[in-house]
Amino acid sequence: MVYDVERQNRDWRRLQYEHEVGNNPLNYDSWTAYIRLEEDSAPAPANKHRIRELYARALANVPPLCKLLWKRYVDLWIDYARYEEYVAAGRNACGANEVK
Repeated sequence: MVYDVERQNRDWRRLQYEHEVGNNPLNYDSWTAYIRLEEDSAPAPANKHRIRELYARALANVPPLCKLLWKRYVDLWIDYARYEEYVAAGRNACGANEVK
């Protein structure tokens, strides 16, 4: 029962984020929250392709010359690099290989 409620809540939030980034693709805060939702919803190997696709969609939206937007855009790139380095490569935060 609790699992169903959590899944419904996650699905509702996913739709909400899709609507937000669809209306304003330069809203990097929404992109970041959406990506965090996906990262938290399933273990990294199972969700890796979905998360990479979200990063690709977010980073395809290059901002105009606006300092605040560029800061958020660069922060998103840094988050993506960290994701690839630690999560997608199968490493933990210390850089050691995970026990399989």
